[in-house]
Amino acid sequence: MAVASPARLRPMEGDASISDSDDESPSLPSRLSRTRLDLLGQEAGPAEATESYQFQTLPLEAQHALRAVISDGADELDLFRSDVCDDHLELISSLLRAGKSASGGSGGGLLSTLSVANLGDNEIAARGAAAVAEAIAAAGAPALRGLLLGRNRIGDEGCAAVAAALGGGAAPELRELGLSVNAISCVGATALAAAPPAKLQRLYLARNQISDAGAAALAAAVGRGALSELQELWLASNRVGDAGLGALARALFAPGRGARQLDLQANRIGDAGLADLAEFVRGDGEAEVEGAPTATNGSIGLAENRECTAAGKEALAAVAAAAAWRVVLRL
Repeated sequence: MAVASPARLRPMEGDASISDSDDESPSLPSRLSRTRLDLLGQEAGPAEATESYQFQTLPLEAQHALRAVISDGADELDLFRSDVCDDHLELISSLLRAGKSASGGSGGGLLSTLSVANLGDNEIAARGAAAVAEAIAAAGAPALRGLLLGRNRIGDEGCAAVAAALGGGAAPELRELGLSVNAISCVGATALAAAPPAKLQRLYLARNQISDAGAAALAAAVGRGALSELQELWLASNRVGDAGLGALARALFAPGRGARQLDLQANRIGDAGLADLAEFVRGDGEAEVEGAPTATNGSIGLAENRECTAAGKEALAAVAAAAAWRVVLRL
């Protein structure tokens, strides 16, 4: 059974779309380049001419998105599905570190004014992710609340670079981090869990290669208070098994925790994991199955775990029937 989509920062992680708006201003690339040089207070010498040419080689969608930030003072950089690769991102990261938007901002260049950077569904690998991480670490991103890198191929190396920058406090207000569909394994998940952003509320890691060891690292981060504000953890279509389910459920839904969503659909959870979860529910309160009253605190998504049998699901549902813990168990 499908789980309802979460409320997220706009633009969304992984499945947002960008409208193809027509820009009627003449000579868009040259205007963008002039704007970039003017805002940096530079004279147009040979180096700037080279940079202007490089800027014009960016995909047109990327030029539109950057213009919105540079010229119009937008605080969201929307590069979703813009055909951006590592080479492009290195140039964009350099611009974000150096430039100033029309709305001003101090220190950190354009990064100091951004609230959302959506880089999802591109061709970004480890080098591009490292360029973004380096820019954030060097310049700081004090207003950044959402960094969305889903549907790329940054891998463990890129994930570790991003984790190091964010864990160092360069983006202290970050609430949402999107890393779904990036070939991230337990190595990347463990790096992220070692020093996660302190105020992170939504973490998207679906459709990666994370197993119980990575789940345990994330659970430990919640347990020690490093992810004390985490409300949603999306891990569908990974390799999490019974042990990972138990560790995450106990961490996220412990008494006093305010978690709303743990999505473990299409993983490797079996009857033993459901039985262990039933013991946790029985000991710490009781749960509410889908279809019961809607005033719930959160939900655990367990659909499409093909190692679960009907008997295992029925046993868990029986424990959940009293519905005092009010966590929806989507089976």
